[in-house]
Amino acid sequence: MAEDPTDTTDAQTSTGDAGDTDNAVVDNLVTQFSSPLHCFRELVQNSIDAGSPTVDVWTEYIEGDGHEGTIALHVDDYGEGMDEAIIDDDLTRLFASSKEQDLTKIGQFGIGFVSTFALDPEAILIETGRSGEYWEGLFHEDRSFTKKKLDVPVEGTQITIFLSGDVHRYNDLVEGIEKTLHHWCSHSDTEVTFEDRTPVDGSSPERIRINDPFELEGECQTTISHEGTKIVAAYSENPIYGFYNRGLTLARTKTGDEVL
Repeated sequence: MAEDPTDTTDAQTSTGDAGDTDNAVVDNLVTQFSSPLHCFRELVQNSIDAGSPTVDVWTEYIEGDGHEGTIALHVDDYGEGMDEAIIDDDLTRLFASSKEQDLTKIGQFGIGFVSTFALDPEAILIETGRSGEYWEGLFHEDRSFTKKKLDVPVEGTQITIFLSGDVHRYNDLVEGIEKTLHHWCSHSDTEVTFEDRTPVDGSSPERIRINDPFELEGECQTTISHEGTKIVAAYSENPIYGFYNRGLTLARTKTGDEVL
């Protein structure tokens, strides 16, 4: 039985309205990404900033009554989570971020979550907990939101993005998300995994570890580590140039001039 993720009957404790101005700001933010799937880089980054030891990205397809069903895209972390104050002041208020003065954090502008709207979701569900508080937040298609207190404990933060589509769109998203994670998170200091839990070809689900060793293919490989910076260099006929922050990709190209 498929459940409607937008059904909040008798469950709302707080409601927010996204006005035209806020929607315009969100539109301006999400259009900066060359691909809507880059939101997964942002969500993984936020999970790492929250101190999660692992980040699990997984997908599922829920069949509907007709040709299309519900596509659910999940990002689960086990970090410090959010309480009501953080939800109200950081998550649901544009440009607010408690990370602004913390230079050990990667994302400083609070746009990580906003980037999910680049996918034009039907709804986004968030379950999170911190300091004995447990909350559920639901963002609707028009970007308005509701939140309610949960009685069941939640560890970290779990985000589910709901889309409509058929199995072909689902398969394209699965391939695209895995490719996106490999590009941006392959050298992450934090373990990142990906799993398609309802493969369209009928095969058994497989949990894939995204992380790869921080090394290069080539001759005379040299590694230098100094005061938090690690450099790996090697000779190759087809060199790759990359810069990373805590293992997350900042720039990666086969043309050295492009990096500069």
